[in-house]
Amino acid sequence: DLRRRKSRLNVPLDEARAVPDDAAETERRGREMLACVRALPEKYAVVLHLHYYEGYGLREIGDMLQVPAATVGTRLARGRARLKALLEEESL
Repeated sequence: DLRRRKSRLNVPLDEARAVPDDAAETERRGREMLACVRALPEKYAVVLHLHYYEGYGLREIGDMLQVPAATVGTRLARGRARLKALLEEESL
């Protein structure tokens, strides 16, 4: 995305990178993120985990949970919103 925006072409690389350099720091943040996902209500946590960590699509998740794909999409959107609020509270 940075390459597409002309307004960001002259941004120094150090300022443009938001990813930590240290592998241990990246792993720690990943564990914290997963802990936040697991702290959500189960119906949201399961959908988020299956979609983002396992890589399943909405229809596949719907088949697994025996709910319509639209319901999976709704849970995914609501789960993301709750996760965002939780992350803002913990300032991750």
